[in-house]
Amino acid sequence: MDAKTSILAILDSTVQGALWAVLCFAIIQNFKLEEIWYLICALVLAVELGLLALHQKYTFPGIISYLGYEPNERLDAMKKFNIGDHAINVAVMFVIVYASLKA
Repeated sequence: MDAKTSILAILDSTVQGALWAVLCFAIIQNFKLEEIWYLICALVLAVELGLLALHQKYTFPGIISYLGYEPNERLDAMKKFNIGDHAINVAVMFVIVYASLKA
């Protein structure tokens, strides 16, 4: 991947983590679940990663196929879900929620 794509991927992951953190924090605050914030974040994270896995395995390849591109090795490689690819997203979400609750 070139530098521009890498930077944009990191930015995308950071913004997604922040947006999921807002959802997680809103749920915690509205339902007064501060004592089990980590469990709520884990549940929100499970939903998020599940949606990402669905997108990676089915939606994105389906869109590529619909646009007329033939399947290839790179597309097949993208179908494999790797939690390490989403580490920034996960870390940002937990850090923002933790910092917001402790503020």
